[in-house]
Order: sequence, then C-alpha cells, then structure tokens
Amino acid sequence: MGKFLRILVVLILLLTIGSLTLACLLFTKREILKGRTQKLENGLIKIARTLEAEPPAVPEEPESYPARDVSDCTEEPNDNPTRSEFWNTYKTELESLDQDIVDLKSRTRDLMSYYKIDPVTTKPARDAISGLRISEGDGTTQGVIDDVLDRAKAQYDLLTETRQLLTTLRIELVDTINELNGHKATLREKLAHIVDLNNQISALNNTISDLRRQIEELTENIRSLEGDVANLQQEKTMLEEENEGLKIKAEELSGIIQDLRGKLDIASRGGGGGINIGAAPGAIATTRVDIGPGVKGDIASVDQEHLFVVMNLDQAFIEELLSVLTDGRLPLIDLLVKRGEEQFITKVRLRQLKQGQNLAIGDILSDWQQGPIEVGDLIFIQ
Repeated sequence: MGKFLRILVVLILLLTIGSLTLACLLFTKREILKGRTQKLENGLIKIARTLEAEPPAVPEEPESYPARDVSDCTEEPNDNPTRSEFWNTYKTELESLDQDIVDLKSRTRDLMSYYKIDPVTTKPARDAISGLRISEGDGTTQGVIDDVLDRAKAQYDLLTETRQLLTTLRIELVDTINELNGHKATLREKLAHIVDLNNQISALNNTISDLRRQIEELTENIRSLEGDVANLQQEKTMLEEENEGLKIKAEELSGIIQDLRGKLDIASRGGGGGINIGAAPGAIATTRVDIGPGVKGDIASVDQEHLFVVMNLDQAFIEELLSVLTDGRLPLIDLLVKRGEEQFITKVRLRQLKQGQNLAIGDILSDWQQGPIEVGDLIFIQ
C-alpha cells in the first residue's frame, strides 16, 4: 500500500508539473490571441473613421450654375444664345465636405462580443430554430464588421461615381478650353484697345481715390481738431476751477504765514534776538519728550531767507503732543523731512504750534540740509 501511495504521489506531481507547463504555454497563446484581437478591433475602429456614416444628401433645391454659351460669336447681338446642358446631369452632392464619419466607440461592446448577448439573461442568445448561439447580426462582432463593409462598399461606389463625373467634367472643360482658344485671336486685338482704355480709367480712378483720400484725411483732421478744441476747452475749465481753488488756498496760507511771521517777530523782539516761545501769543514753551515714529504731516510753506517752514501736522500727532504736556510747555522735537520714500532732505525743529488749525512753525537745521525743501515734502519721525 505504501509503494502504491508513493507511486500515486509521484504520478500526481508529474501531472501537476505537466499541467503547469501547459498552463504557461496556454497563457502565452492567450496573450498572443488577446493582443491580436485588440489590434484588429483598434484597426477596425481606425478604418471606420475614414468612412462616411451616410451618403451625401441630395440638396432640396439644386444649385443654379451659369450655363456655357455654345452659340457662335458674331457681330450681331444675340439675346438668347444656346446654352449647354452640362449642369442638368451634374451631381452637386458629390462635392459635400465634412460628412459624418463612422464612429464605433458607441458599439465597442458589440465589437467585443463574438456571440449576441441576450439582454434579459445576459448570456449568449441562441437561434430559435437551430438552437445554436447567434454569432451574426446586430450585437456581434460580425455585425459591426458587416456594417463597416457596407459603408466601405457604399463609399467605393460613391468614389466610382465621382470618378465618372470627373471624366464628364474633364470633357466639358476641354471643350470649353478649345472654344476659348478659338476666340483668343479676335479678342487679343480688341483687348489691346480695351487695355488702353482701362489704363486711362485706372489713372482717373487713382486720381479720384487720391482726392477722396485727401478729403477723408481733411475731414478726419477737422474732427480731430474739433475734439482737441473740446478737450482743451474742458481742460481750460478744469484749470480755471483748480486755479480758483489754489487762489483761495494761497490766500488762506498767506494769512496764516503773515500771522505766524507776526508771532515770530514778537517772539524775536521779546527774546533778545532768539525765539522766546513763551512770549509769543498762542505759543507753548518747549521741552523734550519721546514721540512714536512715522509720518506726521507735510510742508505747507517754506521761507529759505529766514530758514523756517510752515507745516501741516496730523491731528493724531497734535493730540499726541498735547497729551504729553505736563507744564504747558511745547515738547522740543527735531522732525525729519523727506521727499518720496527714500530721499532725505533735512531736519526741522518744532518751535510753535497753531492750535485749532493743525499748523506749526519749525526752524530749518541747515547743518542737516541735503537739498532745498519743497512744498509737499513729508514730515516724519524715526
């Protein structure tokens, strides 16, 4: 019994090895068949894209083309010449472009189904008579191939018909060329005179075109000048309004400067040549205090002769100054002057504060001056 079992085990092992070998071989064949089938499917899809889905439709209203005059040319007028009947048999639909092509993407499942699938049982359908599986017709690979072949045959027939029509068109074209060549000898003599007249007409037309162009340019210049006049008039009105505003502002600043100069004169007379802050009306005496950094105002007026400036100070800065007063004395602060964001100009020392108008007077510290102070320069503290 033991020998029999050993022999049976060896036999099963050999059969297993053989089965594994056959499975590997069959898997390789399967991959080959699968790859060939997929390439055939993809090739059929690509070929289908070169076929028209439907034949070109005949237009409901046929095109009307000018018929060739086949009557002889004579000096006598002919209002009703004989016309060629070529266009009566011409098929305009053969010229149709951008026709819809066969798209098999929607039939991918049919292309991959060798047998027709019953939609109810989802199993291969069988013929009602023979009982065999259905491998032809809609829903099968053969059905898709038959449809593509039908469209290929229809397109081939259409191509054949187009070639026949091209032959007819070539004959008509040759006849037309021969007829035109026969009339060229007579026409050349007449064309020489026509060309001369056309040259004269062209010269006159060029003259007319130049005159019209000049008229258009002059008209455009007039419109442009009218627009410029309107813009200048508008700018003039705006400048006049701005000038009136500047005059009012200048008068206000002039009054403030005169008031401040009067206070400076009073302060100078009271301090023996120096500036006595406490002696000037409305002035607050000075002391030292720390103030937070940032822009505090700008320059309203400059007096280079007496080295002082009138400053517009921010309300927040003035409130900050007043908040640190302990004995009624104005803090002694050196303010920096800059133009823009980077250019440092000089330092000014706060001397007098005009309460209620956010104005102040400051002495220009000439030792720090890097350039002339201008109205609008920024006052800041680092």
